[in-house]
Parts: sequence; structure tokens; C-alpha cells
Amino acid sequence: MSIPVFAKRDDCPSTDNYVQTSLTVFQLSILTLILGLTAEVALSGIISTICFILKKGINQSWRLATIITFFNVWCIAYMCCFFASSLLVKETCDSGTFVTNLASHFFYNAFDAFLLYKAFATSGGNGTVFYACVLLIAHRMAWSGADLFHVVASWDANNRTCQSVANAVTGIGYNAADIAVDLFSTIVSIGSNWKLMGTSYGKMVEVIAFLRSVVVLSITSYGIYVSATSTDLYTILISFCVQNYVYTRCVNAEMEERHRGHTQAINGNQYKSAVKQAEVGSKSGRSFVTDGRSIGVQSGVV
Repeated sequence: MSIPVFAKRDDCPSTDNYVQTSLTVFQLSILTLILGLTAEVALSGIISTICFILKKGINQSWRLATIITFFNVWCIAYMCCFFASSLLVKETCDSGTFVTNLASHFFYNAFDAFLLYKAFATSGGNGTVFYACVLLIAHRMAWSGADLFHVVASWDANNRTCQSVANAVTGIGYNAADIAVDLFSTIVSIGSNWKLMGTSYGKMVEVIAFLRSVVVLSITSYGIYVSATSTDLYTILISFCVQNYVYTRCVNAEMEERHRGHTQAINGNQYKSAVKQAEVGSKSGRSFVTDGRSIGVQSGVV
């Protein structure tokens, strides 16, 4: 979803949904806090991805690392634009509104690209899944282009605020595209691991896919509902800020899990190697220390 700043304008059709763009200092502080937390997660994600690549080297994970980094960069840009949109003046109203919407669409398209890449990877590189992923992301990008084309902004001299009007048709379009991407990625993830559903790994994949789908669909659906029914700007912006935070957490949890698994694998291999050396050294009565634990050996005793 692009930034949901709706405005009340006399020259706009009465069928559209508008709310006054005014916030209290306390409300703006809460929004800023959530934006800052989201940007912090994204920045930590960039650092974590770089550390992961430096430790493990460039391998088959570079594509996923690129998508995650791209997402995090635009996440930070979007959070900055989101906050700066409340500081726009008359001269920067039009350009600032466009840039904010542009950053938002890059952010959400990158999130969809992440979900689709995960689906493609889970399918084992299935050709049909690949073409479906391309079609879905192209569909989402088309709605983004249409929304950017119809973005409208105006300066409210009375309240001294920059007001933008969201297009109802494109809003429904790109939100529906987001939901389609999540449903598709979930179905592919579960379908590709169907034979493993009786195993612990299969159950884990099923639970992760289900929980991710529930979280993303719930937060997206709630955002659509609030945008369509609420006339309180603060409620609308809070729903979008929470949505952005959840999306950012979901994406960066992937690299955090890989980084944790890689570290555990290294520690496990080091411990196994030390134990093996201890077993060999038991014949000579040597003592080894590994992982902070002492393995004392005497001749014939482990």
C-alpha cells in the first residue's frame, strides 16, 4: 500500500473517502517511534546480511541477500519519506508527495518479490512457478505505475498542510495484488513440501507458511478496512506503520534464521572435531578444551 494520506477537498468527488490531515504532537511522536523502530530493523538487517555474506562468502544465497538488502534500503527511504511528508511546505508539496508514494511502492514491491522468490526457491526452481511469479510481480508493478500516475496533492493554506488524495481504484488494485502474491506463495510453499508434511521439517514449513500468511493477510486486510471506513487520520497511519513494521520483521527474520543456523553449524562442527581429537588423544592421555568445556582424558578413560 502507498502512504494513505487522504485529504478533504472541495473540488473532489463526494464519493471518495477523505479525512483531514492533522495530527497532535503526541500522535506524531507515536508514529515517529514506530517509523524509527522499523528503520532500525531494516538497518540491522543490512548489517546482518553483509556480515553473513562476509562469513559464508558469495554462494547460492546471494539472490536472496540482494532482495533483502534492496527491501531494507527502500524501507529506510520510505520511513524517512513517511516522516518527512508531515513537514512538507507549499513549494515541495507535489514533489514530496510523489517521492513518498514512489518509495512506498518500491517498498511493497520488494516485499512481494521476497515472497515470490521464497515460493520459487521452495518449489525447487519449477518453471511454471517461475512464470507465475513473473506474472504476479508484473501485475503488482502495473498497479504501482497506475497509482503513481493518479497521485494528486494540494496545499491547504488554512491548516498549512500538504494534502494528497488516494485513488480508490488503484488502491483496491495494488492491495488485491499484494493479497494474491501472499496466497500464491503460501500455496506453493505448502504444496512443494506436501510429501514431507508427516516429518518434523514438513510440519515446520507448514506452520511457518501458515503463520506468515495469517499475519500478512490480517495486517493487509485490516489496513484496507481502516482506509475504507475510518475518518481518523491517526488510526489510518497507525495501521500502515504497524503493517510496515510487521513486513520488515518478516523479511529480516529470514536472514537472521540463516545466520543463526550457519553459526550453530560451525559451532557444532567445531565441537565434533574437538571430540574426535579427544578420542584420538585418549590413547596418549592428553587433555583438550573446547567450547569452554574441558575434556580430560587419561589412558583408556574418556
